[in-house]
Amino acid sequence: MAATRWLVAGVLAYVASIVGLGLLYGYPLKYYEPVLPFVLVPAMLVGVRRWMPDQCSMWLGLALGAVLAGGVAWFQVYVAGTPRAFGAHGNPIPFGHIALMLSGASMCGFLYFSRRRESLALRMLCLAGVAGGFVASFLSGSKGGWFAIFLIFLIWGWRVTACRPMAVRLAGVVAICAAFPLLLWLAPRELVWDRLVGGLDGALHWFSAGDVTEGSVSIRFEIWRFGLSQFWERPLFGWPQSEAVAAMREHLRQFDVHAVLPPNFGTFDNLLVETLIGGGLVGLLGLVSLFVGVLVAFARLYLRGAADHREMALAGLLMAVFVLGYGLSVDVLGINAFRQVFVSWSALWLGMSLWAPADWRRPETR
Repeated sequence: MAATRWLVAGVLAYVASIVGLGLLYGYPLKYYEPVLPFVLVPAMLVGVRRWMPDQCSMWLGLALGAVLAGGVAWFQVYVAGTPRAFGAHGNPIPFGHIALMLSGASMCGFLYFSRRRESLALRMLCLAGVAGGFVASFLSGSKGGWFAIFLIFLIWGWRVTACRPMAVRLAGVVAICAAFPLLLWLAPRELVWDRLVGGLDGALHWFSAGDVTEGSVSIRFEIWRFGLSQFWERPLFGWPQSEAVAAMREHLRQFDVHAVLPPNFGTFDNLLVETLIGGGLVGLLGLVSLFVGVLVAFARLYLRGAADHREMALAGLLMAVFVLGYGLSVDVLGINAFRQVFVSWSALWLGMSLWAPADWRRPETR
């Protein structure tokens, strides 16, 4: 099927670029571990076709996961006294970002149950999942993904008012744009507003004087600038990973960053820059192929697929867009949790969108 071909072709191009660069630079076997989930995509699609979960159960499971994430985040911050919620990840960034992916999936579940006129309890649980993802993201302090919250609100408002006149739909968009700053203002000040102000202050210092003053925005700007300069020196295949990280650490010694960087810091905190410096144009071609394949596959299903599968196609589109957005502040495909979620959910939603009949329900099994 066309959608399958697009996704599998993108995945294979990405895998080929990673493996080719590994062979070129003679990396050890552990270098290839991140590509294993992508290699398994065809098998995942076959598995979904042979055993498809019930769509209602899938949406409820994602919503419950988002609610749980919000509850864990609240407990860690307000009961356990943790400065930033990290869930079970040990790091607040993947916890907050993946909670937002659960939130976006819960929004798609709400649209699914609303369109089918399911019970109010199911719809309310999905809305609770949307809110739970927001809470987990805010309490994690992971501001690099907060644009996703605005996107969830925007798409929800646009889809809910689908049968209304265009003037009403546009008014809803304006209201959402106005309400988003209010939502940020009502969020925990030290974890949200203070971090936004601190990041903005760091950005202004970097643009005006080139100084690194905090460990979020200004240091990322400096790392990106250095990474891009390194790319222009070797644009085709990039640099070996060890040389790239060593050069970055040497460059950052001119700044007083010991208080904001861990001793083993070894990432460029940007998916695009990390790819350009460690893979050059070859790596960039593989990365672009991966996301183009995923986006085109789900876009085809959203525009041409059965009505009962549009929410899964929308969820696939949102997930790819979210991961790309997160890639501006973290090397998302370099973190195992992001890879697992991105690959497994893409295969699940694509497979169900392609092969599950609109009225399909998983039969009872012993």
